[in-house]
Amino acid sequence: MRAKRAIFNSLTCTAIAALILCSGSFGLCERPEPHQNLRADKELVEEVVPVLNPHQDSSNLNKKIFNVKLIGEFNERYRQDFGYTGIVPSRLAQNQYTQVSYLPGEQISLAEDGLRRDRYGQFIVRRLAEFHMDRYAKNSKSLKKAYEFKEVVSKYNIKIKKGYGLKINYSLVTNSMKVDLLNPFKIKASYSVQMDSSSVGPGEATEQVISLSYPVDKRTQVETHYKGVSNKLSLVGRRQLESNLEATLSWTSSAPENFIENTTGEIGEELLLMGFLWTL
Repeated sequence: MRAKRAIFNSLTCTAIAALILCSGSFGLCERPEPHQNLRADKELVEEVVPVLNPHQDSSNLNKKIFNVKLIGEFNERYRQDFGYTGIVPSRLAQNQYTQVSYLPGEQISLAEDGLRRDRYGQFIVRRLAEFHMDRYAKNSKSLKKAYEFKEVVSKYNIKIKKGYGLKINYSLVTNSMKVDLLNPFKIKASYSVQMDSSSVGPGEATEQVISLSYPVDKRTQVETHYKGVSNKLSLVGRRQLESNLEATLSWTSSAPENFIENTTGEIGEELLLMGFLWTL
């Protein structure tokens, strides 16, 4: 009897050891572990991982490339080239004669219209390159002196008397110059000169623009723009109806000769437009 019990106990111990070895080494006999997120009251807790806005990175990149100053320059140049109100560019559509009607008295071919738009695109690319190169050179030890020299030769601040002065900015890359008249009033006065961007240094002006603007109130603004080369005078009124809705009224006239030198009193063709501009 004792021998049988010893054999039985030995077999039992061997079986238990085999089970322990099986469950520990191979995981064949493992018992399922309780869920780690299971509370004491056995309530299942779900983990929610927040997902970043997919447009967040693109908006930050857009702000790095285009800032408020650059957007203002691009809008100003676009208005000088294609119209000072939103309703004017909508008229720039080809007609049955394959021509584009710009301001009164000006009919150009589609090829010339394409060249104008190409020049505007080149202006944006050149100005972007200049701006970001300046920002890089300003923070670079090896290029900082070159940047400071460029600032000296391209920007001037002239003080005439108390409250009055001139702020002159010349762009080497776009070959354009702008002069702002500083005054104690709310009047914004500027004189802009566009020159051939393919030439190096100042040259013959391709366009000269004198602009005056005055805010009547927080929502209303009146403007006057005169183009010296193309001999066009524009009067513009703007009224902000909503945050994304603007009403405009513009009058544009083209003269057969320079307005300043016009002694005949002849005005030329006129254009009166009223429209609404809605933005997203």
